[in-house]
Amino acid sequence: ALLGVLGQESAGGKTTLTTAMADVLTMAGHPFAAFQADDKPRLQQMLGARVVNLGADPELLLRQPSLLRTAYTPLYSACEQAHKTGTSVLLDGGAREIENLAGFFTDVEIDEDLLRWKLPMLVFVPMQSDPESISGAAFTWRRLRESVPSVQLVLVENLHDRGAIERLPASSPARRLFSAELAPLVVGAPHLIMPAMITEFWQPFEEAGTRFLKIMALEAEE
Repeated sequence: ALLGVLGQESAGGKTTLTTAMADVLTMAGHPFAAFQADDKPRLQQMLGARVVNLGADPELLLRQPSLLRTAYTPLYSACEQAHKTGTSVLLDGGAREIENLAGFFTDVEIDEDLLRWKLPMLVFVPMQSDPESISGAAFTWRRLRESVPSVQLVLVENLHDRGAIERLPASSPARRLFSAELAPLVVGAPHLIMPAMITEFWQPFEEAGTRFLKIMALEAEE
């Protein structure tokens, strides 16, 4: 499968979720290839050299748009091989990369190829209870649906330190925006919850490179 965690807004939990999926696949003994399209190489910091960084230099891209296709070609090649080898493909798509990724998917007509390869594409779209995050999730949802019609999309509500969207007052800007813009798009789609993690409590874990896989290996005292 092609497993993506994509979102227009930063700090939504994309790398955390991608890392957790990588650890679950590792514990299950399932091989995977990992890719990151982000100007902040956080996934590479967590998983190491096995992560392939995608994306062209923004300034060069303005002068030579064709570099976009070249930059993302390794991802396409990995998908082409995945259906033969049984390897999963992980993609961590950062903020400001959604339009580029969607454009690439459209240009190479990846939807037709995924169907031909019988390789399902499952994308998790994180969201927090603030207007910018909700708008970013709606944009991501629409662009992916347009560029890859067969994609299965999953809404991931990251409680972070803002809480659940349903607990906000109906008159709040975030709740009204969610009801008007995002809720109609996600009808019938899976809806997952990421537990709250207060920012200042998470930073020491992230800086230490702590992962689910490492935590599971610790003794109880540690």
